[in-house]
Amino acid sequence: MGLEVFHVRRLRSLTYALQGTVSDRDSDVEIRSPVAFMTPGAFSSPSVRTYSEAAELFPTRAIGVRLGYSRPDSDFDYDSYSVGAT
Repeated sequence: MGLEVFHVRRLRSLTYALQGTVSDRDSDVEIRSPVAFMTPGAFSSPSVRTYSEAAELFPTRAIGVRLGYSRPDSDFDYDSYSVGAT
């Protein structure tokens, strides 16, 4: 489940876009293995909420540059960054 907000605006000859996302994810894992050191079983992880923000700038009508950041709200500390072109 998630919610996304997207805003685009043109200021004179420059266009920009702002994006924000909040998503919630549950996951279930089941291990089946004939290998002795892996214990078969089903595991459920707690719900993980992730927050993401991004901004994109279009210096021309044909090219856009995007910067993004994402952070999970959990015990794991693995923020991520993204750079892209449109």
